Amino acid sequence: MLGSFAEFELSRISARMQDGKNELAEVGGWNGGYVPYGYKHNPNGKGLVPDPVNSKIVHQLFQLYANRDLSVPKIKEITGCPLHPDSIHDLLSNPFYVGWSVYDAVTVKGQHEPIVSVRLFNKVQERKLERSQSYKTSRQFFKVSGMHLITLIFSKATSAV
Repeated sequence: MLGSFAEFELSRISARMQDGKNELAEVGGWNGGYVPYGYKHNPNGKGLVPDPVNSKIVHQLFQLYANRDLSVPKIKEITGCPLHPDSIHDLLSNPFYVGWSVYDAVTVKGQHEPIVSVRLFNKVQERKLERSQSYKTSRQFFKVSGMHLITLIFSKATSAV
């Protein structure tokens, strides 16, 4: 009997916490979790504020990716960013840096200060799309030519036997 009450209370607490997180997300508040690189907890209250040092690195990452034809590892080297290149690639797609808050498929204007402009963010997204399409095209080309080469070698080897 006591176990049933404890289980019921636990489910109620869980539901109330989830409702609170959903309400906070609807108004663009910070729901916790890992703090995105370039931000820190607000020392004067709730939410996040740009970190003076790391937010400059984030802005520089966006600028370099949008305006120069450099790979992410090269951008990491130039900026001195401590993140892994895969994390930098994810960072460049995160709408949090332009002032949006995303939680459980809810995207709203956040209560935090953006680090990059919408224009710069969109330019980076366009560049990423261009690069991904050219990468897929080049991969298809090499896959096909590689298959053709293997078939050609195999046919020559079998005809010689």
